[in-house]
Amino acid sequence: MSRPFDATLKELVRRYPLDWLAGLELDVQLPVRALDVDLSTVSAEADTVLGIGDPLSSLVHIEFQSSRDASLSRRLLMYNGLLHARFEVPVHSAVVLLRRQADDPAMNGTLRYDTQGGRAGIEFRFEVVRIWERPASAMLTGGLGMVPLAPLGELPAGSSPEAALAGLRRIDERLEAELPSAEAKRLLMAAWVLIGMRVPRPALRFVEEALTMVDLRDSSTYQLIVEEGMAQGMAKGLRTMLLQIGARRLGRPVAAVQESLDAIDDVARLHRLGERVLEVATWQELLDTP
Repeated sequence: MSRPFDATLKELVRRYPLDWLAGLELDVQLPVRALDVDLSTVSAEADTVLGIGDPLSSLVHIEFQSSRDASLSRRLLMYNGLLHARFEVPVHSAVVLLRRQADDPAMNGTLRYDTQGGRAGIEFRFEVVRIWERPASAMLTGGLGMVPLAPLGELPAGSSPEAALAGLRRIDERLEAELPSAEAKRLLMAAWVLIGMRVPRPALRFVEEALTMVDLRDSSTYQLIVEEGMAQGMAKGLRTMLLQIGARRLGRPVAAVQESLDAIDDVARLHRLGERVLEVATWQELLDTP
């Protein structure tokens, strides 16, 4: 199951792989490309895998984690082994911990055990990146692909979590100066999505703000909002978004339409409604979506 914020982060790495490799201080051999890797033999999908070189000389696997997971080291070992078996090249595994709640005293970048008195065993090493230890100011001025993570970075001593909101203005100014409008909006939306992990929701109210910043006809940006902006209370959030977007396009819904939407708890169906809301002509046509 996709975890909150996955889609946003995967999109950032896929669009800006060199920025992420530089942010992780890894050596790069061009070309670099994002790989679609479904490790279906174990019903698992690695977060993001970058292929280095042509012919392929190595892989970088980046796993994002927003909450504590006691099985994380074992999963990284599993992904690393499967990727190495499939591509037959070295695999650099890195886990990016997005907030302190994801940390663990045992998370030291090593999984090791011996068997039969040391006659066999394994020592697996991986990189651990604690994003809150990376200065927010450095990410604000670094590669564009890392800029949306700046609100999760280390703030000046004594700052409250809400201080991360101040960085959004600097992000906005930089993106507007360096990127075409559509791409600037995409990255700013990513920053809004990610900052929800640090700033309390009442102080953020980012969904309403985000809807005024993006072109709702931009399907990929809309998908990011749907998939990540509504991570908490997904069904309720999707219904709220459908009402907001639908009201702009189809007019204010009558009471019967409101009641019909309130009765839909199927997240998959709400996603399908979201995909059609900009295409239909009436509320009833939208509600007829199976």
